[in-house]
Amino acid sequence: MKDNANERGGLRYAATFKEKILGVGCDVDISVDIGSKVAVVIASMTRMLSSQPAFRISRDDLAALAACVKTAKERASILDSKAEGASDHQLNCSCGGAALIIVKPFADKPARYTLSIGLFNREGTLDELTTKELDDAVEKLDTLASRITSKV
Repeated sequence: MKDNANERGGLRYAATFKEKILGVGCDVDISVDIGSKVAVVIASMTRMLSSQPAFRISRDDLAALAACVKTAKERASILDSKAEGASDHQLNCSCGGAALIIVKPFADKPARYTLSIGLFNREGTLDELTTKELDDAVEKLDTLASRITSKV
């Protein structure tokens, strides 16, 4: 949803929403370039009793992270054996400060994951990992963005 039009300047319409994204209270800032109608969507996770955001992530980074989760589940078998001479290995993805790490420490144990997106953290076996929460968050951000772009 982002291109260089928003970085060059120009008139924008911006709005902020208070929403729960990934179960965390967020300020969702949406800025739409009036000419191109390109939207930039940022979710800022907030903490109780603090005016500073604890973590910020764009809609595009959340969507990229969901794509990494899907690919990691498809390609997890790469962790079944280490590369020759390697002492350790993992799958990992970092998008906008969020991180997904998948490890398989022992051949007879299932692969495990850790997913950290600011104040949102999940871990468990790879079989438990889904994109549902990420997809729902992206859908919610897209819905908010469409409200703003339709106004422009």
